[in-house]
Amino acid sequence: MKKKVKCWEIFACAEKECPSYELKELKCWLTSGTHCRDEIQGRYLEKMAMCLDCEVFKANMDVSSMKETIKVIDKQFKEFTAMVDERDKELEDTSMELSIGLSETLDALNKIASGDPHVRISEASQNELIAKLKQTVNRTAEGIGTIVDQSHEFAIGIAEHFDMLHKVSKGELDTRIPESSKDELLNALGKVTNQMIESVSREITERKQAEEAMRESEKKYRSVVENIPDIVWIADEEGRVIFIGRNVEEVYKFTVEEICEAVSNLWFGRIHPTDIEYVKEAYKMLFTRDKIFDVEYRIQRKDGDWIWLRNRAVTTHEKGGVRYADGVARDITERHKSTEKLQQVNEKLTTLVNELEQHTHDARLLGEMGGLLQTCLTVEEASTVIAQFAQQLFSRDFGALYAFSASRNVVEAVATWGESLSSESMFMPSDCWALRRGQVHLVEDTHTGLLCRHLSHPPSASYMCVPMMAHGEILGMLYLQSSMQGLSQPEGIVGRLAESKQRLAVTMAEQVALALANLKLQEALRIQSVCDPLTGMFNRRYMEESLAREVHRATRKKTQIGIIMIDLDHFKQFNDTFGHAAGDALLRELSYFLKKSFRGEDIACRYGGEEFVIILPETPLDITLKRAESLLEEIRHLNVQHLGRTLGTITTSLGVAVFPDHGTTGETVMRAADAALYQAKERGRDQVAVWQVKE
Repeated sequence: MKKKVKCWEIFACAEKECPSYELKELKCWLTSGTHCRDEIQGRYLEKMAMCLDCEVFKANMDVSSMKETIKVIDKQFKEFTAMVDERDKELEDTSMELSIGLSETLDALNKIASGDPHVRISEASQNELIAKLKQTVNRTAEGIGTIVDQSHEFAIGIAEHFDMLHKVSKGELDTRIPESSKDELLNALGKVTNQMIESVSREITERKQAEEAMRESEKKYRSVVENIPDIVWIADEEGRVIFIGRNVEEVYKFTVEEICEAVSNLWFGRIHPTDIEYVKEAYKMLFTRDKIFDVEYRIQRKDGDWIWLRNRAVTTHEKGGVRYADGVARDITERHKSTEKLQQVNEKLTTLVNELEQHTHDARLLGEMGGLLQTCLTVEEASTVIAQFAQQLFSRDFGALYAFSASRNVVEAVATWGESLSSESMFMPSDCWALRRGQVHLVEDTHTGLLCRHLSHPPSASYMCVPMMAHGEILGMLYLQSSMQGLSQPEGIVGRLAESKQRLAVTMAEQVALALANLKLQEALRIQSVCDPLTGMFNRRYMEESLAREVHRATRKKTQIGIIMIDLDHFKQFNDTFGHAAGDALLRELSYFLKKSFRGEDIACRYGGEEFVIILPETPLDITLKRAESLLEEIRHLNVQHLGRTLGTITTSLGVAVFPDHGTTGETVMRAADAALYQAKERGRDQVAVWQVKE
C-alpha cells in the first residue's frame, strides 16, 4: 500500500491558514480555500495537468479520490449550466421586444436546450444585436457541444476504468487502461490507475511467490522430517501428540494416526515403569520452567519389544491458551546395546587382568610352596608349610588339608586355615564323595547338593573336596569352603567359589599330593603297617588311632564306647599240640569270624599274639556285655579245621570296659579292659569279666 503524503509538508503552507491542515484532509485539491483549489477554480480542465505532476496528487489519488474529482467536475458542469441558463434568461428578457426577429434564434436555442448542441443559425441579420446574438448562440452551441463531447468521452473513460478495476479484482492483472484519450484528465486518471494496477500486480505476484516459497519450504521440511532417522513431534502440555513424523511407524510400530488419534496416550502411557516418573517430571519442568527436555528412557513398541529413546524438546508456541513443545526423538537402542557390550567387554578385560595378576601371584606362591615342600622331611613339616601358603592362596576362604592315616582307614586334618570349618578334623574315607569317586566333588547349593558325611553341619556357603592323587593313589583330600556372602544371589547359594579358586585348588592338590607321595616314600620304612600280615586285621597301632578318634567323637557327642578284649585260652598248649601252622590257621579263622560278626562302624583289631580288641562306638556297658557274652558262645561253636582235621573246641576269655565309665582316655579304658581280661582268666577262663576295682 502506498504511503500517504501530507500536502502542507510538501508546499510548506502556513499551517494555521491551511484548511487541509486544519481538517487533516490529504486531498488538498478538493478542499475549498486551499492554494490548489483556488488555482484551478473555474478552469479545472485547463489546470488539471498541474495536478497530474503533483507529488501529493500521485501519492494520495485512489478510487475514492477519483469519485470525488468527478463530483467536482460534475459540480462545475452544473455551475456552467446554471450560468448558461442565467444568460438565456437575460437574452429572453432582452429580446422580449424582438421576439419575432429572434424566433430563429430562439428556435436554435430551443434545439440547443433540447440536447442538440450541433445546431447552427445564420449569423446574417440586419440587427446588429441579433447578429451578435446569433453569433453568441452559435458560439454557445459550439461550447456546449464541446462540453457534451468531453463529458461523453469522460463517461466512457470512467466506465472503462471501472471495467478494468473489476477485471483486476477478478485476477486479470495484465489488464491496462489505454492512455490515448484526448482528455487530459482521463489520460492522467488512466496513468494513475495503471500505476495502481501495476502496484497491486506486483504485490499479488510477490505474495504468490511468497506462498509458493512457503509451500516449497513446507514440502522440503516435510520431506526432511519424513526421511531423517529422528522422529519429529509436537505435543501439548498434557503430552497429547498433535503431529509426529511418519518415520515413527518404523521405529515405534504404531501409525501416525494411532498416536495422534488415540484416546489413551500411546507415548507417555507405554514408558517403562522404572523411567516414567523422571520423564514426567522432566516434561513438567519443560513447561513450568522452560527447562530443555532431554531424557533417555525405555518405551514398549506395538510388538511388545522394549527400545531405548533419547527425547529432546523445547517449548515453541502457544495457540488458544495452550502451550506446545517441539521435539526430536531418536532410537538409541543399538547405542545402549553397544554400550552394554562395551561395558561387558571392559568388565571381562578387567576381570581377565585381575585374574592374570592373581594367577601370577598364585603361581609365585605355589612355586615357593613347592620349593619348601621339597625340603620337608616329615608330613608335620609339610603340613605347616601347606597351612601357611594355603592361607595366603585362599585368604578369603576356609579350608583344610586331609591325609590318610597309616591304616588308610581314617582321614585326618594335617593343616587347617580360616574359621568356622564345617568339616570334621578326622573321618573315614567313605564319608567323602571325592575320596569315594576319586574326582573333585563341588557343592554350590548346600540346600540341594549332595553333602559329604564328614561335615559336622551344612555350611552356609559352597564347598569343594579335591582328592589328592599321585602315582594313581589317593593320598588325601583338600577341603575348601567359601566364606563370601553373596547377598544378591539366589536363596540357598550364599557364597560361590570362583572358578579361578577351583582351578587353583586342583593345582594345589596336585602339587601337595606329589609332595606327600614323596614324603610317604621317605617314611615308608619308618611307619609300621596298620594291618596284621597274618590275619589281615587292624593292628595295635590302628587300634590306638581309631580309639583316639572315637574317644574324641564320643566326647563331643557325649556317647559311650564299648571295649572288648579277647584272649585265646591255652593257645601255647594248642600250638604245642597241633603245631604253629594250625595256630596260625586258628588265628586267621578267628579273625575272619570277628570281622564278619560286628557292625561296619565297629573296629576289630589284633592287639598282639593271641589277643584281640573290639571297639564298639556309641555302645553302652549293657549292650557291650551282651555282645561279649554272645561272642563267647559263638566262638565255642567255631569249627576250625587244618589239613583235613578238626582242631577241637575253642574257648576264650573276654574283658569288658566302657568309656568313659572305666576310663576318661583311650589308654585308661584299654588298661581297664586288659585288667578285666586277667580277672576272667583268674576266675577259670572261658568267661566274660567286666572291669571292677579290686577290694
